[in-house]
Amino acid sequence: MFDTLHVLYHFLAARRLSASIRTADDLRRHQADGLYRFRRDVLKRSPFYTTMWNDPFGRFPVMNKATMIENFDRLNTAGIGLEQALETAMQAERSRDFAPMIGSVTVGLSSGTSGRRGVFMASRVERLKWAGVMLAKAMPRSILRPHRIAFFLRANSNLYSTLNRGRHLTLDFYDLTVPMSRHVAALNANPPDVLTAPASVLRALAEEASVGRLAIRPIRILSVAEVLEPEDARFIAAHLGSEVHQIYQCTEGFLGISGSDGRIRLNEEYLIVEKEWVDREAGRFVPIITDFTRSTQPIVRYRLDDVLVEDLSDTSPFTVLKSVEGRCDDVLHFQSTTARVPICGDTMRQAIGSSMLPYDDYRIIQEPSGGIRMQFVPELDDNGRAEAKRVVAALAGRHGAEAPPVSFEPFAPRDPLTKFRRIMRLAA
Repeated sequence: MFDTLHVLYHFLAARRLSASIRTADDLRRHQADGLYRFRRDVLKRSPFYTTMWNDPFGRFPVMNKATMIENFDRLNTAGIGLEQALETAMQAERSRDFAPMIGSVTVGLSSGTSGRRGVFMASRVERLKWAGVMLAKAMPRSILRPHRIAFFLRANSNLYSTLNRGRHLTLDFYDLTVPMSRHVAALNANPPDVLTAPASVLRALAEEASVGRLAIRPIRILSVAEVLEPEDARFIAAHLGSEVHQIYQCTEGFLGISGSDGRIRLNEEYLIVEKEWVDREAGRFVPIITDFTRSTQPIVRYRLDDVLVEDLSDTSPFTVLKSVEGRCDDVLHFQSTTARVPICGDTMRQAIGSSMLPYDDYRIIQEPSGGIRMQFVPELDDNGRAEAKRVVAALAGRHGAEAPPVSFEPFAPRDPLTKFRRIMRLAA
């Protein structure tokens, strides 16, 4: 009951806070106050930041996954070593029992799609606040009404199970290591009000529904962990009966959620987001985030590996996104006679989507040499392959680049434990 009251408190506080920020000045004042308390109450206690906690904000080093791992022991305020954290998290992954903690601190691992796996930690207080804020932003109807949430992920966590509030709010964890047929049976037996899963899993569930094996109609569908592409969103909505919303969350925190218009609004009432511009005129940027609500594992000027597209026409005090375009290595590199030409993943997606190619799914992989490997379902015939090469050549020509070599191969089965990426560039 004590924890439930805390979740309810944070739920109500999150609703009030979002409503109270009406202008850019309101947001700046709120962030300045939050950053001041964060410096005083958290950074002073972090061995890494203790000598610089009151320095000008711009002097704090920009971090990434490698530097976070390298300085893990000195960054966190709980005195937990990296070796202990990794062993606890890895044991949970091996046993599929995600209940064990280090004291009252939950430890988990990122999926490792960008290389080395990251480690995240959250205290009991942080878990309760996360649950309240998530419910405030994601609940499809009044909190006074019962909800059943189906949650598909590679790994469970005490963070997610914090959402379980008895019969009034039930969270069913669906382990992605379990065959889909068992999940379909479980969903039919316990239809969810809220369905939360990576985009590729939602697509697979929609395919089950399209052939009559799955009969659920959730009130809200939330896509997490992967880029949600428009064609998938349309297919999922058509066969599961509800528009697809997006949650932008990663190891570093709950960063944003889409509203009724389908656009993601960043949670800047809890974050400071610096924008490293990739293409300012088009609104493309790489976010550098500071979460001034975290206390166990401070997230300060952390550079994500995502490319976001801001809606520059929006007048909200919060950053509103047209899309989460993908990771930095989803940007393909074509070559002109004088320079390397970046081709954003969304640009390639639009070229494929507007072509005459017959496909249900596809994947595009750029080798370090620059060559493009293309996979399609169903496999393309000779005419289709010629059209695919024409699409790539036309795209290159529009950007003043040379068309890279294109080859074709069978579509590789999706690994449920790996984030699905339709477009990716392999590092040299």
